[in-house]
Amino acid sequence: MLTTTYSLIVFSAEQNGIRTKIASLRDHIEQGVRGVSVIDGDIVEGALTQLNDFHEWMQRRKIDVYLLSKLRKVSGHAASLLAELESLGLLSLNILRSIKEKLAQAIGRGGLRLVEFQDAVELYFTTVMKKIDKEENELFTMASRVLTAEDWFQVARQLLSHDANITKAQRCAVAAPAPVASRKSSALKDQARLCSITVSKSCNADRRVFAHPLINPGRQQRADAFGAFLEDAAGYGNRSRQHA
Repeated sequence: MLTTTYSLIVFSAEQNGIRTKIASLRDHIEQGVRGVSVIDGDIVEGALTQLNDFHEWMQRRKIDVYLLSKLRKVSGHAASLLAELESLGLLSLNILRSIKEKLAQAIGRGGLRLVEFQDAVELYFTTVMKKIDKEENELFTMASRVLTAEDWFQVARQLLSHDANITKAQRCAVAAPAPVASRKSSALKDQARLCSITVSKSCNADRRVFAHPLINPGRQQRADAFGAFLEDAAGYGNRSRQHA
């Protein structure tokens, strides 16, 4: 009983998420075509991309992957309802294809009329919502009646594993180390900031000098020795002139 309740709650939450996505898509598409009577190919292509992404996401729903697949295996009583749901899914796909065809036909006349596009998009959303409502009002009830306690236990276990895998993937993405090149670049920048030296000149202007990391310490020591040698040589020249 608990596994049945848990599974149905998960499926209902997914349905609510679909309604939220549809409302968001509607608003976004309406904003994109607001104030125009004939829409060009770029606007339609952008909207179609969003609708196609949404439609592909619908095919990967938990309801499709876990509940519908289970019903297809264990019960012949759900065959008629499953066929109707599949028909609605195919209808929504055909609506998207018809929008593409209308767009291709409209290119020759300079664009797709706004009313044609809006009617097609609204028909798509209406078809999807009809499928969602039928799942909630009929599919869930039938599943509660025909699936056994063992069936629900398997469905619940799959749902828990699904969520656990998503959570694990998200944690790995957050904890993933930065690329090696990026880390090296960041480290060199930090060293440059730490090694920066401000040298004051007599004209009160500051000159910033960056000491490079000691990639070859031996070379740095030789440079220091050469500088000391120049200082000693300059001092020796001054003393010689004074004696002279």
